[in-house]
Amino acid sequence: MDILASIVIALIMLASAIIIWLGFPGTFIMTILVFLWGWGSGFETFTLMHAIWILVVTFALEGVEFLLGSITAQAYGATRRSAAMGIMGGILGTIIGAGVFAIFGALIGLLAGSYFGVYWSERMEKREKREAARAALAALMGNMAAKLLKSTAAIVVGVWMIRVILAN
Repeated sequence: MDILASIVIALIMLASAIIIWLGFPGTFIMTILVFLWGWGSGFETFTLMHAIWILVVTFALEGVEFLLGSITAQAYGATRRSAAMGIMGGILGTIIGAGVFAIFGALIGLLAGSYFGVYWSERMEKREKREAARAALAALMGNMAAKLLKSTAAIVVGVWMIRVILAN
């Protein structure tokens, strides 16, 4: 039974790590999985405190994802206004992208929206094209780093769950 449970968790973990890149909440899926598994076992395998801590980390990662593009853009010379435009562009791009291309649109929209939000704002500030592109690329890389961080967190939670189950 433990092997079957490990396979199921591994499949959910991999799916969660992948769908994060498509703009879906894979880290929340892993949090819900820990909670449900704990609840199903009377909170013996995974305690309620485990689920709460993972939920706190999940919310922190959402905040990091929201801000990392902005922080990296500012680190590469973008103004605060441009960093805010990158956030707004990412949100708008995600909404539009998800509406146009159901699966990959959210990711493409997020990345394109954050890039063009910073780029456009920097150009409005009379920055050279090269400087604007550099700041916009930094915002794009920040968003990708956040996605990588969240995917890694989903994998870490899945591996931890498997280790706990196999140890019991």
